[in-house]
Amino acid sequence: MAASRLSQSGAKYVEHSLDYSPPQLDITTTPPTRMFIESVIQEIQHETLQLQSFLFSKIPTFSRVESFAFDVALVALSIRTGHLIDAFSPKDPCKGISTLLHRLKQKKSQLFHNIVHIYEPCSEQSFFINASLLLAKYPPKLDGSNGSESEWRGWPYPGPVFVSTNDPPTILSTSPDGLFAILQNIIQQIIDPSTNLTETLILPQGLPAALTVPLAAILLEYSVAYCPSSDIVAPFPGGVTLDVYEVILKLPMLLSTRDPRSSTNLDEERPHRILKFSCPSSLVLSSPELTHQTMKERLKSCFDRRLCDALHGNLALISVRHTIENLDTIAL
Repeated sequence: MAASRLSQSGAKYVEHSLDYSPPQLDITTTPPTRMFIESVIQEIQHETLQLQSFLFSKIPTFSRVESFAFDVALVALSIRTGHLIDAFSPKDPCKGISTLLHRLKQKKSQLFHNIVHIYEPCSEQSFFINASLLLAKYPPKLDGSNGSESEWRGWPYPGPVFVSTNDPPTILSTSPDGLFAILQNIIQQIIDPSTNLTETLILPQGLPAALTVPLAAILLEYSVAYCPSSDIVAPFPGGVTLDVYEVILKLPMLLSTRDPRSSTNLDEERPHRILKFSCPSSLVLSSPELTHQTMKERLKSCFDRRLCDALHGNLALISVRHTIENLDTIAL
């Protein structure tokens, strides 16, 4: 294993040398149809199962592996910017996920060469990130400098609305101090050829929850980023009413023909959740960005466009669900 320190922030990449050459599946020339997505998912699932004793501390169910492969495929196909691994707990995230990505990239598919694994050691969270989508949303300055906080709102796409976890919750006028610098540091390291980008970028040890929680929201493209005020991630007090948004992808017969263990039957239309986040209902009137219609239209437009680019409009459908929930506590 070779690891190199890349910046003053302490972030570093991890690379692994492997001698395994799995069966080749050509997914570079297949037309962008249901079968194209099917082949990408099969590739990810095959490699994940090959590495199960190396990847998993506890062997997950087949349906969890299936869901994981689907989510990673959506990142590889530039439909999602990021995915937080929550289908299972990796035994050793840096080694295991890096090895999985390395094997996928050995397939010589340009799809996987654009994926970066970002590991946050304090919370032990792993993210699959589509570097191109992240850079399109938050491009670096041409002169190589990090820019300033005021330039955040000048980037091509709107960033999230930052919301405090105080009682009552409020909209913050700026992002948490230091968040902009961490994100720009990630971006600079992705594009800097001297960093020798491999598979895993490890964030610095000791980042507070006040930064890691909103950073996760940015990487996962949530429209609302919760910002705890201390290192202790305390949930909202009980009885908070939330607007909950879900982006659902429907693709007929997806995952239906390749394995008898699949939870999807032949000819069944299976919905798959791309995104889910919440916003305190009390804040809807505080910002036009948070109105139900604006939120739903923006989300649908974004993912409709990406699906059209990835699949040429074949079969896939996007829907945005909005519900109102009252929860005793809210996990950040």
